[in-house]
Amino acid sequence: MPYTSSTPDVSSLPQDVMTLVEESPVLITDIIREGFESLQNDFTTTYLEDQAYLYSLTAFDVARVADDDFKPAKASALNLRKAQLQNVDFDFYIPRSQVLSIALSHTRQFTGVSDVNEALDNPLELMFLREVLRAQGGFMRRNGSFKGSRNAAGTGAANAVDGILKKVAAGTAGSDADIPEEHVITPAAALDEKNAYDHVQGICDAILKHKEDLLSYPLEMRLAKATKLKYDRNRRTKFPQSVGPGETASHPDDYDGITFVEDPGLAEKDTIIVAPKSNLIFGMDSDVGINKIKIIDDLKGLKVNVFFRGLFDYAYGNFMFHNGKY
Repeated sequence: MPYTSSTPDVSSLPQDVMTLVEESPVLITDIIREGFESLQNDFTTTYLEDQAYLYSLTAFDVARVADDDFKPAKASALNLRKAQLQNVDFDFYIPRSQVLSIALSHTRQFTGVSDVNEALDNPLELMFLREVLRAQGGFMRRNGSFKGSRNAAGTGAANAVDGILKKVAAGTAGSDADIPEEHVITPAAALDEKNAYDHVQGICDAILKHKEDLLSYPLEMRLAKATKLKYDRNRRTKFPQSVGPGETASHPDDYDGITFVEDPGLAEKDTIIVAPKSNLIFGMDSDVGINKIKIIDDLKGLKVNVFFRGLFDYAYGNFMFHNGKY
């Protein structure tokens, strides 16, 4: 869009996708603007030391008819999950030639930079560094929060941290398992518009059967938008007399306390996770979105390093139900 001195006409743009910044012609997507804020909104934010323990206490009902015999019973159980913050780096290089090419073009009109010297003195404003950093939070939310698998050889949020699905897989099997076997309800076939409804309802029925008390608390059923669409279409097909065209469900039938949440971190996955929001954690050792930034004014450009320490995890396995899709 060419630069003009007045506010441009953006009436044709979807306003929930693009927004004007400070009444200038610069357009920033909501995905970038939200960044780390979405992590704070969608997960329980926890401040942790380098190694910390997420713990929960379960009390058991041990009352009995009184008599003269001492018959001790286990009255409580302390559940511990070790949480380890992971180190995440963003490295990028801004060559002087790139700063100059922008400073000498009409692009500088979008940045408030007036001439070449100002651009060289303040190249980070010119390169939209703030927006770049905000975008990293968005990438972390969509690509790392659930699907991340730490890989030193890769680049991108999905390679920088271990996501919740990796933690859930470890918590379901092996020596560290803390998610009960009956809490995993795996579909017999790939989810489609013919079986998604029954599968979702089956997960809810498993909660009722194996941990009914959990239904007394607000629960979220997190799933991909595509999976939710399959559920709604399947539901309309099964109940054409009572479910209207285009009607969508806010919660599974018969389970008003469970809210559907279309989670961007589960895109392209058949994964379904049911848990209280407080059981899904985003942890850092500082305020959300506050990163350690180091900039070196190199001979012919700028070296920029952004560093933060964080993790994604769940707190208590007994409060997790899922369908075994990782």
